[in-house]
Amino acid sequence: MASTVTVGMSGSWDLSGEIRPTKEASFSTIGLIGISPNKSADIEYNRCYTVTTDDSDLSDKFGEGDILDALNDMALCVEDGQYALSVTVVVVEKGADDAATITNIAGTSAAGTGVFAFKLATMHQAELPRLMVIAGGYDMILGTDDTANQAVQNLDSVCSSILGMAFFNGPSTTKADAITHREKYSSKRLVMTDGGVVVDSVSKPAAHFVAAMQAAVDLEHDGIPSHCAGMRSMNVGGPGREIDFTLNNPSCEGQDLLSYQIGIIVVGDAGADFSVGDGGTYYVGAHTLSDDSLEQFINVVRMQDYVLLNILRTQRQFLVKYNLTVTVARNIIATAQSFLSKLAAKDAIYPNPYAKFVGNDSSPEDWREGKLEISAFAEPHAPLMTIDTTFYRDRDAIEYSIAELEAYSAA
Repeated sequence: MASTVTVGMSGSWDLSGEIRPTKEASFSTIGLIGISPNKSADIEYNRCYTVTTDDSDLSDKFGEGDILDALNDMALCVEDGQYALSVTVVVVEKGADDAATITNIAGTSAAGTGVFAFKLATMHQAELPRLMVIAGGYDMILGTDDTANQAVQNLDSVCSSILGMAFFNGPSTTKADAITHREKYSSKRLVMTDGGVVVDSVSKPAAHFVAAMQAAVDLEHDGIPSHCAGMRSMNVGGPGREIDFTLNNPSCEGQDLLSYQIGIIVVGDAGADFSVGDGGTYYVGAHTLSDDSLEQFINVVRMQDYVLLNILRTQRQFLVKYNLTVTVARNIIATAQSFLSKLAAKDAIYPNPYAKFVGNDSSPEDWREGKLEISAFAEPHAPLMTIDTTFYRDRDAIEYSIAELEAYSAA
């Protein structure tokens, strides 16, 4: 049979040279895990369910308990009627004691239980979360012999796999206890907050408030995780414990905790010149628990993840479908450059990012194996942490005044 028509026509589109738009990944879905003893029978243990903080049936699904409390608290962190937060919930079974409950929250990777269920979110028809938090304060409890909390450790592992960030609580008792708690962990994926909050005269852990605030800040910036939630007021009654904090005193408790990369909850004192604010309750924090100075800030780590994931997701469209040619390679580079330039135009990263091909990075043998090496350069913004202003006496100002008066007198 002939491979072409004798009389007729044909046509096709060649898309190999076109830049692909980047479908940006969501980084603002919260992952909430905990117990919910009064949940509906339809809610299975160790399975992901995505809800929003303004859903009318949350109490029907989860009943009274830690999960519902945390969802209601998160709703306080967004402007009423403006938007709601997406939360992927995992319910685990309550244990015979706190240690057993923590074990259930920690789960196992092999069985996909506990925090590891978050890795299966899309298989459960739920949204993949990237801002993780444990409900009910179980993250405040250290393990046997004051070892790290296993649920927090496992959450760190999950976050490393899915490019997430876990927010957890310190003990909210004393400065010494907070520092002891912090020293159990070291990870760019972990964010610790100490101090707690008070809502309707009830003391509560603060981490899920911080995670919700972070999601809300993301939404304010078109879903781009370029900013930290720190130095913003909270819709709560007050901090869970008093932490002395002023902006100009490096020896106060709050500054000391911040130096250990611990976020804090403090009051804005209208009568103090160097208070965090003139009233209200504030979250002050920007740090991860990384010991690498290049990954010490929450938004920097999240922007690294955001840039990396979005470019890789876009590049997969070229794999195998197209051959490794100069035209296709140019397209891949231009696609990465387009995305980076768009972020720079939004001031989400520093100006003039670029992607390029470096000839010395590739050999003919690499191309024969279908391997393309490109290099991309981008720099996330660090949050503004300190402002140092030096004032000088201005003799010229006096001379100007003298000349002005002299001119006036001569008129």
